[in-house]
Amino acid sequence: MSTRLGVAVARDAVRAVAVRAGAAIWAAEAPRGQDDDLATTVRTLLDEAPIARWRRPSVSVAIGPHASQVKLLTDLPPIEDQRMLAGLVRESASAFFLKNGVPLITTGARPVGDNGVAVAGAVDRPYVEAVRDACRARGWPLRHVAPTAVALPLALEDARFTWTDGRIVLEIVRGPEGLTSIRSRAACAISPSVERSPSPVPGLAALGAGAVRFADAYGAACLEDDETLLVDLQGSGLLSTAEILRPFLAPMLIGAVSIGLLLLSPLAAVWAGKSAEARLAAVGPDRWQVISTALAQLDRAKAILADAATFANSRSSVTDFLGRLARALPAGSMVVTLEVTGDGGQVTALTGDPAAVVSTVRALPGVTSAELVGPIAQETAAGRTLQRVTVRFGRTPL
Repeated sequence: MSTRLGVAVARDAVRAVAVRAGAAIWAAEAPRGQDDDLATTVRTLLDEAPIARWRRPSVSVAIGPHASQVKLLTDLPPIEDQRMLAGLVRESASAFFLKNGVPLITTGARPVGDNGVAVAGAVDRPYVEAVRDACRARGWPLRHVAPTAVALPLALEDARFTWTDGRIVLEIVRGPEGLTSIRSRAACAISPSVERSPSPVPGLAALGAGAVRFADAYGAACLEDDETLLVDLQGSGLLSTAEILRPFLAPMLIGAVSIGLLLLSPLAAVWAGKSAEARLAAVGPDRWQVISTALAQLDRAKAILADAATFANSRSSVTDFLGRLARALPAGSMVVTLEVTGDGGQVTALTGDPAAVVSTVRALPGVTSAELVGPIAQETAAGRTLQRVTVRFGRTPL
């Protein structure tokens, strides 16, 4: 049965838990100073795990609130597609999260209702790079990275609880469908009499007294691939091609050997089939699920790319027009709708400078005229007051 390792990076310590069949079988903690090298601390802690060198357990990491954020975002477009919503949050990360001069990596986004509200998170990029480097040095794959607030509900049974990380206290409320409220407070603002130690789930309680202290690391180990609020390690360019393909190499090699033996001899084919079945049975259910999901996503991506290529070949001039328009709009402007016909079209945008939008559209190649249509209305988007303008333009026919 496969073993998972959960690592939690807190302000003053790094904790690790080994989980097998849902139960914690080992836990350790290492103090962490602000000037310590995080990658070295994590690597030293992983070296203590009671796992054979030749085994390759997956590692999942939770980053504490001192270097991560989870917020309820408002004023978002009513988008149901989670990938598109995550892309919008990623491109506007500085508008939703505090940066403090440190680059951020956003997580996925989970819509809450259909009124432009979603839950999303962000993690300081240097922390993610540090734990990635530690896993590379150990030769173990980094599977998940998430804010600690996302991992804790998997380790604690309470519907409402608090968690302290240095000088920050998280107040977390969850419902049947996941997190419903996450609030950060200074530790000095919480009365000690109000705090109550949360209850660990049975798998974490196996550690005995003090098990709750390792709730963040245990929750990290229990993170699943379908969790929305995870850092996209591949999309953020944090994994090499070899690391991305590594989980699929063994099954692919087994398949190739089986096909080769099948072509060489009927008897060899029977032997190879039995051997392949035994090897595949040894692959953990979680890794097999990752393989199946990845292959399905690759097929979907291939179909999307084929459709995009067909569209680009048939409407290249329109695509070029849209690209030029997006690049030429004034900073801070957003395109709401765009209609293009053979000899003209209409664009609606949110902007702080309506006149600049008109002049921008008029200056695009092929545009012969541009004029405002209808009234100019004020709207609030991403915490800013912008003006909604509609510009009708004429252009040289395609």
